[in-house]
Amino acid sequence: MASEQRISIALGGIQYHTRTIARTLKTIDELDVSIVDESSLCSMNHVDVLYWIYGPGPSIRKELRLWIQKRPHMIIHWIGSDVSSMIGLSKRDMTKTWLASLATRNLNNCRRGLGNLTNLAGAPWLVDELQSIGIKAEEMMLTTIPRNCNQADVSFEKEFDFISYAPYSRFDFYGGRFVHALAEKNPDRKFLVIMPGLTEMQNKPSIGALENVTLLPEVDRQEMAAYYEKSKCLLRPIEHDGLSLSVLEALSHGLSVVWTYPFPFTTRISVLDENAETRTLNTVENWTPNIEGRSYVLEHFSEEAWIIKFFRVLREAAIA
Repeated sequence: MASEQRISIALGGIQYHTRTIARTLKTIDELDVSIVDESSLCSMNHVDVLYWIYGPGPSIRKELRLWIQKRPHMIIHWIGSDVSSMIGLSKRDMTKTWLASLATRNLNNCRRGLGNLTNLAGAPWLVDELQSIGIKAEEMMLTTIPRNCNQADVSFEKEFDFISYAPYSRFDFYGGRFVHALAEKNPDRKFLVIMPGLTEMQNKPSIGALENVTLLPEVDRQEMAAYYEKSKCLLRPIEHDGLSLSVLEALSHGLSVVWTYPFPFTTRISVLDENAETRTLNTVENWTPNIEGRSYVLEHFSEEAWIIKFFRVLREAAIA
């Protein structure tokens, strides 16, 4: 990119995503990248862009000055749970939270109309959901595939039929009941369930009593790569989601994927569908590595692809 001076970007919001994106942006010579939190926004030095990961952005009540001034250009990246929360607030008729939600949406649209705010959404269905409450956003992935996924093992020999993620505190939201029922009815299939909160539980969940289910507490990203390579299919029957990193990582390791959202080279289900269990089991019958899915995400969700799209966003905002 040709530029006469460096573009300064302050990153804030969800800590995990902020750090991940910061690592990517700091590899680009044209950018000067810093990380901020809400407590430091009032003392933030002048920057060209405030990139906030998690809608609706910095608190309007605490940071009204930031919202009403022309600069910096604000990029708000909606990731999934924030969209669900905003939709919920928008449906609470004439309460304080509803009025706050209305003010947030109006200020967002006003700033966007003036050309100094860009809404990004990490999945196409999030774009539609935001549009339903009057917030216009454009699709842009938030997550990328690590470069080392190019060396992933996509062999046929696997220890587990299904790998799933279901935190103890949100077991039902992540489709835990569906996973439990499927494992209980199919004792010949082996399940690996990653369950953050496992070591803190008073009582072991009933799914853990099944002999064909292995429960593990939360594991880090490197450990997850090893577990993906031991599994045939990622099972993610979640109630609401963004473009999940676990889906991309599973595909990059050659897994089949069963999910509640449409995505290339995956199987979409609804847990309310009477055929959901059958369609899920079909993904591991005569299983072979999902080479097409792997190739797709390595091409379209690489760090390099993300950088190209991010600079397009900057150019459209007349920053780059």
